[in-house]
Amino acid sequence: MYEDIKNSVHIGEVLRRYGYRAYDRESYRIPCPIHKGRDANFSVSERDGLWNCFSVCGRGGSVIDLVAALDDISISEAAKKLREDYKLTPMEVGARIAREYKSKNERFNSLSKKEMEAVSDVPRLTKLEAGYRGLDERTILHWSLARTDDGVYIPLYDVRGELCSYSIRRNDGNPKYDNARGASKCYPYGLLQNKQDIINQGFAFIVEGQMDCIALWQKGYKNVIALQGSSMTEQQAMLILAVTSNLTLVMDGDDAGRKAAVKIRDQWQSVFDIHIFNLPENIDPDEYEGILER
Repeated sequence: MYEDIKNSVHIGEVLRRYGYRAYDRESYRIPCPIHKGRDANFSVSERDGLWNCFSVCGRGGSVIDLVAALDDISISEAAKKLREDYKLTPMEVGARIAREYKSKNERFNSLSKKEMEAVSDVPRLTKLEAGYRGLDERTILHWSLARTDDGVYIPLYDVRGELCSYSIRRNDGNPKYDNARGASKCYPYGLLQNKQDIINQGFAFIVEGQMDCIALWQKGYKNVIALQGSSMTEQQAMLILAVTSNLTLVMDGDDAGRKAAVKIRDQWQSVFDIHIFNLPENIDPDEYEGILER
């Protein structure tokens, strides 16, 4: 029933019900209703059903977590309150989900052809044989890797398990990666596949690139995700916070990688408990043969 509630009640609905401002768009920021902040440090993603306070609270979660925080009650009590307030009988839940599906479907169909090509124009794929860059069959299957005419296909999935983008690691290395048009860096690479391992371990290893993430996973670090770059976006932070608030940064072992790790730590240390693992000079995570530590 928890998932039904999350899928049925928007965060904006709850905010308005409690007398706070909300906007009719997929993401927005307002002053935090929990600690009664003045600055717009409370971020809402209606698309993903998540909120987070990037200020005093340092808290985040779903619509159920929001009600629990606003009323200072337990998660189970908040779920019960939402069911009662919104009269979420099985029939009403079904109706709400149907309305939401119709709305999303209409928005999707209104996208221009160019915007849709980013995901729909997937290249011809063939099986990627074990041995590529030392990867075994189990790793290839876990990450849904495949071969294309130009290189290796690396799909990116959103939190619902839907393909939202992809990259091609080119054979000729020029450029190293060929990203799909409109490629989104909003979703941390590997969060969907490794979510349960991150929860079980209580923290996540954070790397820059997809191949770093894939290689470390094969080495046994199952709680690893990649930012697909050297910075952490706000939406990435919100999605990671829904799983863990403990991070170990394992950026590239060069000056740029070390500076990026410090910048991420300084930017997000009020929200996350962040450790930095410095690799040897000029060594990337996928090349490291030592032991990573928290």
